[in-house]
Amino acid sequence: MPDFTQKTRDHIVKVDTGSGVLIRPSSGIGTYILTAKHVIETEPNSGVYRAVEDIVVTTYAGNIVPVQQVKISTRADLAILICEQKLTTYLTPAISQLERGNKTLFYGYPIQRRGGNEDDRLREYEGEVTASTSDKFTLRLVGEPEHGEIV
Repeated sequence: MPDFTQKTRDHIVKVDTGSGVLIRPSSGIGTYILTAKHVIETEPNSGVYRAVEDIVVTTYAGNIVPVQQVKISTRADLAILICEQKLTTYLTPAISQLERGNKTLFYGYPIQRRGGNEDDRLREYEGEVTASTSDKFTLRLVGEPEHGEIV
C-alpha cells in the first residue's frame, strides 16, 4: 500500500499545459479525468475545444493516458475526460457528494513548479465545504493559494 504522498501523486495529471485529477467512477469501470474546460480550448475564451485525439494527458509518473471521450459542462468551467481503462488500483472512488461542513484537502500542481524539487511540486491546503448543491460546491481554505495554484 503506498503512502499518502504517493496516493496523492497517483491522482494528479497534466492535461496539455494545465492540470487535472484522476477519479474512478463509483461503477469502478474506467477512469475519469476532471479538468477545467478552458484547459482544452483551442484559443482562450473561444468555446471551441480540441478533438479527443489532440488532448494529451500525462500522469505524475510520466505515463500517457488514452482519452476516448470528452464531456464539457455547459454551466461551469469543467470538462470530464473519459479513459475506458482502469488506470490504478489506488484511485479513490467517487461515491458521494460533498456536504456543508465536510473537511477536505485542495492540491495545487501548477506549471511553474512541475520541473522543480519533487518535494515542492505539490501544495496542500486544508479546507471545509461552505456550500454544496447537486452540481457545485464552495470551499474555504486554510492559507491562501497563489493565483498560479488555482489557474
